[in-house]
Amino acid sequence: MKKIRDADYADLWASYATSKDPEVKARLTEAYFPLVRYIAERIAALHVLPEDAFAALTTANAEHLFGMPPLED
Repeated sequence: MKKIRDADYADLWASYATSKDPEVKARLTEAYFPLVRYIAERIAALHVLPEDAFAALTTANAEHLFGMPPLED
């Protein structure tokens, strides 16, 4: 897993904090997704989860990380 340094994304975070631009949000999501997936995989390894639960956990972690509202069914 590539190491993520928040300093590398400071400009994106600052831009997103002021504008809430969906394009900036997408770039942050893309940048941090490997970290979110890694955390979800570590949690999943502690528990036996079906694949759809793993997907839900990954989504929930992304929602929490970016302060996004939960997806609606």
